[in-house]
Amino acid sequence: MDDNCRGILGTYYVVLPGAEVFEFDSLCASMRARSLADVHPHGFEVRPAGDVRKERLRASSAAEATKWIDFLNSQARQHRGGHLSLHTGGWRLLSSSWERLYCVCQRPG
Repeated sequence: MDDNCRGILGTYYVVLPGAEVFEFDSLCASMRARSLADVHPHGFEVRPAGDVRKERLRASSAAEATKWIDFLNSQARQHRGGHLSLHTGGWRLLSSSWERLYCVCQRPG
């Protein structure tokens, strides 16, 4: 929000279905996350499905970090959405263009 609470300055989304969440000191975390573990002991990494940017976050306590990790992992296991590719034109290998979209299925009503 801006200073007057009238507008959103920016929004960033992390796609959770299929994501993996690791504490910084996990052997499954990236090298960069593991290098931050000593300085930020309550940090964790969210690795979205696919080859996209990993996000690194930190909590103010171990208990808070555990709550966030558990919540994010539970959301990541709920496969209510996913990626689809929309063909936007062209048919040859080099001229064919696809747009990757994130889609969510929602029950009517």
